[in-house]
Amino acid sequence: EYVGYRNKTEEELTSIWQELLGVTKIGVYDNFFDLGGHSLLATRLVSMIRKELEVSVSIRDIFNHTSIASLGLHIDTQSQGDILPSIVSEPKEGKIPLSFSQERLWFIDQLEGSVQYHMPVVLQLEGSLSIVDLESSFREIVLRHEILRTVIDTEEGKGYQRVISSDNWQLTKVAITEELLEDHLSDFISTPFDLSSDYMLRMCLYDLGEDTYVLGGVFHHISSDGWSNGILVREFASLYHSFKSG
Repeated sequence: EYVGYRNKTEEELTSIWQELLGVTKIGVYDNFFDLGGHSLLATRLVSMIRKELEVSVSIRDIFNHTSIASLGLHIDTQSQGDILPSIVSEPKEGKIPLSFSQERLWFIDQLEGSVQYHMPVVLQLEGSLSIVDLESSFREIVLRHEILRTVIDTEEGKGYQRVISSDNWQLTKVAITEELLEDHLSDFISTPFDLSSDYMLRMCLYDLGEDTYVLGGVFHHISSDGWSNGILVREFASLYHSFKSG
């Protein structure tokens, strides 16, 4: 049975859940995960609660309190103002240490390779396409997001981050028949990254003729995740429209 919010905390949580889950009608006893929530959205939920309600909760709290009623009661028992400091830009000088996630994937890559951590994106494009604007859009994305042009240098067996320029990033272009597309795309996606020198985003435009294209891309998980891919696809669409319209 639907029960609407009954106090200020539940009202704020309902608003956050609606934005996060894309669901308009949410009752206070509905389950976050039954409504489409998952681990990545739980992470975002923690961040939004910290920002909007000025209360610090953990990922474990989201899994233990899966309804607005339960989570709201838990939040009301927490102290206000326990907020993490804002993220600020740091100088890129010297040896930048790896994060725990980067270090783990870098170690796996050295041990056995990391093709299993490739994240492919494939889009079908039809109509009049400006290849120049397409390439400019992706180069702008690589410029905007330093993690896509971050490589790992090694000194005495220890890895360090280094941010490289976006100037040398290029869109690969291939004219191909539809019969050969699948094998070529599979090879492109599974070609290993060199974490010491490669951009962490590769894109290839396959021209099938008659204004029909397939845009294949692959990220390395050391720089991106499933949540990031959706953001980058939307950013690409916006940038391409902007470049094409001048």
